[in-house]
Amino acid sequence: EGKVSNGRGKGCSYDKEMVWTLSRKDCDLVDDEPAPPPATSPCDPLTFEDDNGLVVIEAESLPWSCTKGTDHEWKKAKKTKQTTGDGFIKYRGNNEFPEPKGGYMTAKLKIRKKGTYKFTFHSFIEGHESTEENDSWLYIEASDFYAMRSNHENGKKYYPKGSEHASGPIIGGASKDGFMKMFRNGDTDEWTMNARTYDHVALYAYADFNKAGTYSLTMAGRSYGHWVDRLVLSFRSI
Repeated sequence: EGKVSNGRGKGCSYDKEMVWTLSRKDCDLVDDEPAPPPATSPCDPLTFEDDNGLVVIEAESLPWSCTKGTDHEWKKAKKTKQTTGDGFIKYRGNNEFPEPKGGYMTAKLKIRKKGTYKFTFHSFIEGHESTEENDSWLYIEASDFYAMRSNHENGKKYYPKGSEHASGPIIGGASKDGFMKMFRNGDTDEWTMNARTYDHVALYAYADFNKAGTYSLTMAGRSYGHWVDRLVLSFRSI
């Protein structure tokens, strides 16, 4: 709790959450007034903390609105019985198959439980072909970001092209600048919690966080018609 002078010998009190106990109009604030919090932009990434090794990001919480009017636009849609949160997002931009070029949306990750996390997403295919309109680009800023078989089977790591961490073979199929193409398997008429990379091999994406701290996750547009509801990172025991 603190006080500032109003210049007339009368203090204006505020509590630790900056709630003024007297109307601010009654106070002629001086230099020792705590600065107001900085204005936030809808393009600023939100921060998501792990809950005992589980990070859940509702896709509509990503800064999709900042892609409005671009060639790589994401749009929000109303929730359905099969989705979570208050909606989901649809990619409505150009197809960018060789490499990511836009529609970037970033979330900050506050990791408290260090270790290895597996990535997946809840998504849907707008079209009628299971191998079309089924993918987006993904990059995770981490101690290591790579692809492997389920449960780290055989121990071989695969890396996207341009990875700063690359110490093994490159992922087959599309990857560029550290981004992986993440696609979903499953029927075209249902939402699935499923995300793979490496065409015709179908590896899982993993991120290692070697210490607690703040990291980031970025998704970008790849295939028109890919709908995304939720992104999940879950701690994996090795």
